Amino acid sequence: MQVMIKGCIHKVSHGVKYKGRLEINRVDFHYELEFDPSFAELKLHCEPEKFKENFRVTVKKDGIIIEMNEDELGFFSAMLLGFAARFYTENPDSESAITEGICNFPPKLCVCLSAPKFGCNIVD
Repeated sequence: MQVMIKGCIHKVSHGVKYKGRLEINRVDFHYELEFDPSFAELKLHCEPEKFKENFRVTVKKDGIIIEMNEDELGFFSAMLLGFAARFYTENPDSESAITEGICNFPPKLCVCLSAPKFGCNIVD
């Protein structure tokens, strides 16, 4: 299913910490990403599949941290890591960036994001 995604990212500490907002089907989530070691060090010394082991993501809805299972965390991690990587490489001198677009989500993800804790209501 095609879903509208909007996001913004703000640099807290270049290559180390970012925060921002992600809107999925008009539902707002706030997030924080923290890399340890820095993104630049990971990019130089870490295999791409190991990136997930070296950063933390926190996602909030209505100011409350959302507890996520491995699949849910995997979705948010992949989406936000991609967003942060593009921001880091394409806008290194910028303090923030905004993006939006249509994403094609598989049915299982639509069901997951329509659960009450996310509330995106994207199931047919």
